[in-house]
Amino acid sequence: MGPHHLERVEALGGADKVYLLTEYPRHGAGGRPISDPMGAELDVYRVTADELEKEIRRVFDRLAAERVPGAS
Repeated sequence: MGPHHLERVEALGGADKVYLLTEYPRHGAGGRPISDPMGAELDVYRVTADELEKEIRRVFDRLAAERVPGAS
């Protein structure tokens, strides 16, 4: 999801309920979109997959830490 997707969701009533993956949980704190590899070479898809995996793990770890008292 890029900034234009975020703006559309907010326009539909999702303000303060949607984040770019790279800015979660710091809403508005300098998140950046992850490049869309559509139509690119396989190596670009692999770089994008690696970046998505890294960001998803970061968010998952954050959510897990919030769920388990004393974990960080």
